[in-house]
Amino acid sequence: NHQNALSTYPLHLAAMNRKLESMKSLLAMGADIEKRDKQGRTSLHLVIMSWPSLQSSTKKSSNSSPFQAILMRVCEKVEACLQLLCEHGADINAEVTGVNKETALHIAVSYSALPAVKTLIRYGANVNVMDSAGMTPLHRAVGILNKDILLHLIKHGADVNMASVFSLSSQNMTFSFLNVWATMMAKPKVDNLECITELLKNGADPNKCNFQDRTALQEACFMECTELVDLFLSYGGDINKLNKDGENCLFMFLNRGVKVTNNELLSKLFGLTTPLIFQNKNGHLPSSLMLPCSSRFKEPILRLSQEPRSLKSICKAFIYLHHNHNRTKWQQLLPAVLYEFVFNEWDSLDGLLLDVEMNNNRASS
Repeated sequence: NHQNALSTYPLHLAAMNRKLESMKSLLAMGADIEKRDKQGRTSLHLVIMSWPSLQSSTKKSSNSSPFQAILMRVCEKVEACLQLLCEHGADINAEVTGVNKETALHIAVSYSALPAVKTLIRYGANVNVMDSAGMTPLHRAVGILNKDILLHLIKHGADVNMASVFSLSSQNMTFSFLNVWATMMAKPKVDNLECITELLKNGADPNKCNFQDRTALQEACFMECTELVDLFLSYGGDINKLNKDGENCLFMFLNRGVKVTNNELLSKLFGLTTPLIFQNKNGHLPSSLMLPCSSRFKEPILRLSQEPRSLKSICKAFIYLHHNHNRTKWQQLLPAVLYEFVFNEWDSLDGLLLDVEMNNNRASS
């Protein structure tokens, strides 16, 4: 337990350098396994922080390179060091003292160390523990797009609807997993969508609100991310849900402050939103409708909200919102033309507004 000039204990040095035999000897001589360094880290934290960074290309294969073989041996050694500490009763849920308050499981996730995650959970790691930023290990797994770790955490009880809560200017900020992704991705990659799909499959709620009282679906609409909107709708996202300001998904989309144009997502929102409301509870219109460049759309859109919806439109919206999650089955049951009409075809904005003008002209003649 003697410190060197850098305030580092021998067991810490052995853990950081993956010296398994040295660790065994030190523990046999009574080294304190819970001793902390100047940063408040125990040997358990340090051994995980020494985990090698392995990309998918370095996984074992029949034609692995010598470098890959060396990396795999390093991996096996660090896994053995972690196993040794766990067997000697290291506090699995000990937090790093100081600012972060992260546990070994947080660190293992951040280092994409799936074997470490599995070992720590096997020895009783708390999968829902929060660090000082209100982040659980699952938040971190989602943040680094590690699907394997994400699924393992969920399998062992990680709460997919647990919000991240942290303080900023004396105000609590709350984010769910889905809210975070919806605000980050205008053009999500396949990995992004796979991670979000896994969260939804395992019960993540697309209607859970963040500190701004916005759902993940509303955030996706504001970001004009069609892929996420479709995904959230297929798992029960409520397109007509109002936030505390009386704003729905359509309002969010039109409140982006950009020119209103023909747009596939906008056409879908028009087709699915009931009733069509273009003002929030304070009577304000979305910012996009107030732009001079959108002036030709403003009055027709407002008149559109006063038009009764056709029975065909009502039925189509109902079927889409209630059966979109099972559309593959409906594709087999419905004639191709009817299936395309219900799930893939949406009246363009110009077409909708033209109908309004024609109805208005007939009424005035």
